[in-house]
Amino acid sequence: MKHTESAENYLKTIWDLEADQGRATTSGIARRLAVAPASATGMIKRLSGLGLVDHTPYRGVVLTEDGRHTALRVVRRHRLIESFLVRIMDVPRERVHDEAERWEHVLSEDMEDRIDELLGHPECDPHGSPIPARNPATPRPMEDPS
Repeated sequence: MKHTESAENYLKTIWDLEADQGRATTSGIARRLAVAPASATGMIKRLSGLGLVDHTPYRGVVLTEDGRHTALRVVRRHRLIESFLVRIMDVPRERVHDEAERWEHVLSEDMEDRIDELLGHPECDPHGSPIPARNPATPRPMEDPS
């Protein structure tokens, strides 16, 4: 199922916060995305209704299996795009993140696979972060499966 750009950004942010801090809070999500806490609360409720997150007030937000799968797909596209921009398009590393933020929401699965193949199935992006496997159930060697 295709989700909105906003929903994908929230899921990716929750995934990042869980990885960085062990949990994601509404205030942490709002801060990271530069939105009002009320806006974050509204989107978290929508994501919960879609079965993508579990939210317990004052305890934080946790990705469900479907939410984690979606977040990892977005992270994978983002990191592949960064790799493509640096290695093929010769874009300076300091410029690729913002560009990848835009592309990650519109890249088709077919183009994602073609970029992955063109790049020789890279394990890390230009910043050294691991690129998640196409199927999150089978992590790449450097990926933390938790």
